[in-house]
Amino acid sequence: MICALMSAFSLYAQVAYELVTDVSSLAEGDVLVVANADYQTALGPQSGNYRSGVSVAVSGNTISGEGMTLLVLEKSGSNWVLKTQNTGKYLYAKGSSNAILETNTVSTAGTKVTFTIVEGKATVKFNKSSHAYLRFSPGPPHDFRGYDYATSKEDIQIYRRTGGETGINIIGQFDNLQFDKVSEAWYDLQGRKIVKPSNGQMLKGVYIQNGRQVLVK
Repeated sequence: MICALMSAFSLYAQVAYELVTDVSSLAEGDVLVVANADYQTALGPQSGNYRSGVSVAVSGNTISGEGMTLLVLEKSGSNWVLKTQNTGKYLYAKGSSNAILETNTVSTAGTKVTFTIVEGKATVKFNKSSHAYLRFSPGPPHDFRGYDYATSKEDIQIYRRTGGETGINIIGQFDNLQFDKVSEAWYDLQGRKIVKPSNGQMLKGVYIQNGRQVLVK
């Protein structure tokens, strides 16, 4: 008997972000997080003229946390632009007011950036004349702003999503599942494709099927 009942609860997706140490490894479509590892603070939502910082967990070369601003890397001519994933707007260094703002357009120099990374420390420079360097201000409050010099305030690091989701939103539960009832590819938690068991019945355990985490009881 197969019980196709879906559980009413969800697992929060845990996503891996890994320190970028080589700027040449950056590619269009990468999802990035800007942070300061020493203060365990990442770029967060807009707060007045600045971007606020959110607390994160830094472990070695990886970072995790909630509320981080996720930046999708895109090309604009020979420069990069950083699109905020949740709003679709572009990170923007505006004027001479130490501001990091968002805008819908990529036609202005304030949205175009270049990167350098030395020993894990990143420089993010907007293509403009003043307050062009994205830096972390230790505060309080902790926030991210534009500064005149690359060495102003605290260092920043860039982290890139590498492993995708390690938790899946919905769990399906199945009792006594026969392998011939499996219509699509199933994988174990190490990413190995499941082959038909000798007795034709799936072993008890947790599997990945069609992007879902599935429990066979």
